[in-house]
Amino acid sequence: MYAFRKVALGLEPTSPPPTDPRGEWFFEKLYEEALQAYRRGKTEKDQERQQYENAQKHRYFLAMIARRAHDAGETLPAGMRDDDPRWAAAIHKFAINPQFQAQDRERARLRDRFVGDGRNPNGSPTPEAVAFVELCVRQATANLTRFVERNPLPSPPGKPVP
Repeated sequence: MYAFRKVALGLEPTSPPPTDPRGEWFFEKLYEEALQAYRRGKTEKDQERQQYENAQKHRYFLAMIARRAHDAGETLPAGMRDDDPRWAAAIHKFAINPQFQAQDRERARLRDRFVGDGRNPNGSPTPEAVAFVELCVRQATANLTRFVERNPLPSPPGKPVP
């Protein structure tokens, strides 16, 4: 943590981080080793691994777009190169979940009703601003609920998840 703060923020170990205000977890030897590792940068093998991971993520992303297109009744031509403009059109059309697109439109409709910053002359929020915030909270709650339902936590051995 101390070495990262030195390299990324230019902060000396004499200014402890908020997570260790008394500097109890500062160890000079570990600091120097980490500082050298940060300054050394990525090795060629690290760079190769990063390129491979990025290529895998890209292939997964394109497969997701193709699946969403298929689910919508559209078929993308086989063997398209990454620079094919049809990929760009498909990405634009299918990258964002349709549910989120609908939520974006719903928020935009309410946001368009704002006058100024959504506050009355006395500083209180306008009814439109309140409605917008309530909508945002409802959408966030629904999205989080959906995420939790789709990604259940594993039960610890012998204990059910609440």
